[in-house]
Amino acid sequence: MTAGPWVNLANVRAEKWFRHGPELVSMKGSRVLVVEDDALLGMALAETLSGMGYVVCGIEASGVDAVAAAAREKPDLLIVDAHLTDSSGPLAVAEILRSGFIPHLFVTGDYYTARSLKLTSVVIEKPFQDRDLAQAIGRAFAATPRAAPEAIHVDANAG
Repeated sequence: MTAGPWVNLANVRAEKWFRHGPELVSMKGSRVLVVEDDALLGMALAETLSGMGYVVCGIEASGVDAVAAAAREKPDLLIVDAHLTDSSGPLAVAEILRSGFIPHLFVTGDYYTARSLKLTSVVIEKPFQDRDLAQAIGRAFAATPRAAPEAIHVDANAG
């Protein structure tokens, strides 16, 4: 029996890919902008994302700061609280998307109110497990740009 090259599969991390135009791009190392008005939740989410192999390029607490950070940091993914204290998460994302499509998902503690906003994006309800977050991120990366800012429909009359 001859010895051959063996790979210890326990040390190999599965790498996930997403389609960006005609190319497949690795999600590992993607830059993520977190927009969460609860500082503890924002830091916990950033820590979870770092542990998953993402690079958190910023944690912002307001819609205005999110728009500025997105222009400055050029993230690969946005994770945004749907209900920010100072503004609407979907309106902040719509403003960011005016410069071009960025995969994004919304987190919310009130799923039914978030659905009443008629979001066409990925929505995940707090609290969530790491595997749920990973699946939501995968769905966000798999989403195709539908007509960037128009892809988010916000009903101003929704509660």
